Amino acid sequence: MGPAGLSASVKRSSGQFLQEGTQLVFKGVSAFEALKFMVDIKMKIVWMLDNSYLESVGFGCQFLDTQPDLENKIRQFIDSRNSSRTTKPLPLKIKIHLNW
Repeated sequence: MGPAGLSASVKRSSGQFLQEGTQLVFKGVSAFEALKFMVDIKMKIVWMLDNSYLESVGFGCQFLDTQPDLENKIRQFIDSRNSSRTTKPLPLKIKIHLNW
């Protein structure tokens, strides 16, 4: 995750709807208090990593219509993770809602 977007992966069976250009709404993060500000963020899939030999489909999203306040909060979150030298992946359960 960065101020401009995020990348993620889903199990191949769950990622069949994904394609470049699809617009999504990032609905929120549960089980991680530091990211509670990440709610209802519009984003668009801008790249895909979909090789048949992989168990998951990777994708990258660009945030749409973000405000400077959101970008600053994301930067502060990243800086806090970097300063604590935490290298473990975040324990996130992400809810994503599709825009049709």
